[in-house]
Amino acid sequence: MLATACQGCGTDVSGVAQSPCETYDRVEIPQIEPDVTRVSLHGGVCPCCAKRFKAEAPKGVIRRASLTPV
Repeated sequence: MLATACQGCGTDVSGVAQSPCETYDRVEIPQIEPDVTRVSLHGGVCPCCAKRFKAEAPKGVIRRASLTPV
């Protein structure tokens, strides 16, 4: 933006050469839209050895990543 008047005396400076002396940035961060995919791993107890079993998580699923509402 160019100045139109001197802040000291009010003289018209619209025809005077001007150079940048301050810069301001306005940054807007857009609202985040989450993409949630829930995966439920099923399991149970083995009828043969009585040990617990559970399905394997698909590749790309981060285990133990838990988000709760605030």
